[in-house]
Amino acid sequence: MMKRLAFVKKFIERLTLLVVFSFGSCGYNDFDHVDYTESMPPKDSLQQISISKLKSLYVEGGVTLVIDAVIRGVVVANDIADNFYKKIVIQDSTGAIAVALGLYDLHNSYPLGSVVSVRVRGLRLGIDGGLCKLGMVAEDESSEISEIPTKEMIDKYLFGVTQDGTIVVQNRKISQLKESDIGKLVRVENLVADLSVWNRWAKTEKYSPTGYASSMDIAAVDESGATIYIYTSGYASFADELIPKQSFSVTGIVVKKNSSEYRIRLRTISDVKINKN
Repeated sequence: MMKRLAFVKKFIERLTLLVVFSFGSCGYNDFDHVDYTESMPPKDSLQQISISKLKSLYVEGGVTLVIDAVIRGVVVANDIADNFYKKIVIQDSTGAIAVALGLYDLHNSYPLGSVVSVRVRGLRLGIDGGLCKLGMVAEDESSEISEIPTKEMIDKYLFGVTQDGTIVVQNRKISQLKESDIGKLVRVENLVADLSVWNRWAKTEKYSPTGYASSMDIAAVDESGATIYIYTSGYASFADELIPKQSFSVTGIVVKKNSSEYRIRLRTISDVKINKN
């Protein structure tokens, strides 16, 4: 009986969200831009839900959230080394999600290890670059989501920042990576990079033949021969650093490269540790 009630409750939640999404997809764009925070109850009275629960509400193409709830998580990635652009990633015990914010130097307001609450009503839940993300409705139809554009708006949705969080890193072998790891901070050990194409983490303007910085996916294999890709932006502060020739471990955010392969996105160069043996 309890399982049936839980199923009915989840079905009603999804049906409500689909009705909202249907209005938005029929051209009622003004509905998507409603500022729900104006009519929301006080922050401390909102229901807290897990990040995995929030992600389960995703609908293909993106959905505007109507539930009065907050998520709370530890900041495990930000723009401290410019390998994450206008976003932070927060993680709780159930999963992780990115929050798209239209400001620079987010690491000053949301340092690694800080804890932040996000009230989700009125935000858009979408997928960007293989990563589940919260933000606003994108004007560009090719994207599911865009940044919360101003500090004033950001402060309406993000609150309760404290500095007492504990960053949890999951140890994984490449073969163990799964969908539920996407967005999480993960460590993968005993990797050897393929340096036949390029020997630095990315191509900055200095080394690019086009004169423009370009991102790189560096392939690396573990002792079993499984492959993972290490992503670095051409604008990251460590993009020019040489990739180790010896084996190393990496810590970073897991994202999906394609339907069958994963990539890991470094936060800083200190996420790379050369094996001493």
